[in-house]
Amino acid sequence: TVTIVNGGEFISQSPVMCPVGSQFLVRNLFYTAPARRKFSSDRSKIVTNIKREFRRVALCNPQVKCELMSNDMPIITLPAGSLQERIIGVVGRHIKTNLLEVDVDTSIVKVKGYVGRPSAAKQKNTEQYLFVNGRYFNSPRIYRAIMKAYEKLIPEKDAPSYFLYLTIDPERIDVNVSPHKTEVHFADAEEVNQIITAAVRSTLAKSGSVAMMDFEDKAPIDIPVL
Repeated sequence: TVTIVNGGEFISQSPVMCPVGSQFLVRNLFYTAPARRKFSSDRSKIVTNIKREFRRVALCNPQVKCELMSNDMPIITLPAGSLQERIIGVVGRHIKTNLLEVDVDTSIVKVKGYVGRPSAAKQKNTEQYLFVNGRYFNSPRIYRAIMKAYEKLIPEKDAPSYFLYLTIDPERIDVNVSPHKTEVHFADAEEVNQIITAAVRSTLAKSGSVAMMDFEDKAPIDIPVL
């Protein structure tokens, strides 16, 4: 069926021949807020912000085909596929050889995704994404936990790429910390940070990227296995 909703109001619903699955088309984002549209007169900035949000949603749902259009012309088309394929589609083919898989399941948090090789770290790195229970979020503390795993492996002012997906008991997180909904409070914040550091460090060790690191200087971080 085709369902049309205009400005939050149901308009119509009718049967139609289509492939198995669902398709969603969102148009005229500021239709119900003309003042907002008038205030946001910088079209290039609006397009940049929309692209940023589109990438976040696309990275959260690699199993769904995502297409971004401008003036009825496609500007980004991402076919359904694996997480690695989606990351390459969003960021670019240059990252394909730099992705290292992270996969750790503990009694506190499950950590999956990819991190970049130390040799690919760079200044002002925008290839950094964190997700928890299917939603994008920012976390300076987790950023520092990731950087700790790269200690002595990359220049001080450089940063690695990362695409990490956390799965945690919804009762152990608070997603209503900020109006933008991009900050998350973890009840087990310290443990989560340690697990992420250990998970990333383990991935780097398996890839041979940390052969020059002296692990004897610091006590190992225990990962509580599920």
